[in-house]
Amino acid sequence: MRWIFFSLFAANLGIFIWWQTAKPQPQAAAHAYRIPDGVGSLLLLNEQASQQEAPGSAPAEAPVSAAPPPLLPETPAPPQPEAPAVSPEIPAANATPPAAEAPSAYTQCVLVGPYENNDTAQQALQKLHAKEIKAHLFPLEQMVPGGYQLYLDGFETRAQAKKRLDELQASGIDSFIVPKGEFINTIALGSYEQEAAAKGQQEKLMAAGIAVRVRESKRPVMELWLAMPEGVGDTLPEPLRQTLGIGPNEQKDAKKKEERQILCSTIASAKNIH
Repeated sequence: MRWIFFSLFAANLGIFIWWQTAKPQPQAAAHAYRIPDGVGSLLLLNEQASQQEAPGSAPAEAPVSAAPPPLLPETPAPPQPEAPAVSPEIPAANATPPAAEAPSAYTQCVLVGPYENNDTAQQALQKLHAKEIKAHLFPLEQMVPGGYQLYLDGFETRAQAKKRLDELQASGIDSFIVPKGEFINTIALGSYEQEAAAKGQQEKLMAAGIAVRVRESKRPVMELWLAMPEGVGDTLPEPLRQTLGIGPNEQKDAKKKEERQILCSTIASAKNIH
């Protein structure tokens, strides 16, 4: 019986040695990852159940509700290309262009005239249009001499002027009260075309004790002028002067033409004659 025991023992020992040498050895993990602080370890359900059933074992950790971080290292995001900087000297394509500078309110334009009537003004206007100069007719009110007038002044109220008027008319002197304007409440005693005639009548009235004065009267007259565009400038060029007959070659029988300056804003806001 002893040799049977030793035979079985030797057979078991040989099988044990063969099993140990033939058993594959566990390989080391290719990569070791460290679990971040504050993140619990993962347990399989059967491992969690075995720990709960084992007496004296520590309580299992609560399953982590948050998704675990990836075990593989994150690939860094490729760098985003920076937007090209716009040079301050080069405006953007969709930038609003600066508004055009408005002409100055004090820009001067040229008027040429006056013209005797609308026909002569239209003829001059056509000559300018043929040279591609966009002039237009411009009515201009002028105060022209209207003779000489005898008058009495110095009255503060109309009542005072009316009292003196009654005295003059009672003496047979034709007179009236100026109702409005610069010489309101003065008494007019007649108008004369010639200055000599007005002064002769003045001497007669002053000899009668009436201290009258003589003034040159004015009357409004509407004249036609040609308004040059702003591009011509504030002085008429010599070629345009010759075209319009201004200067030494002007016709003898025509009314003398002249040029004057006026604000371009005044021309633009006035009502033109077509």
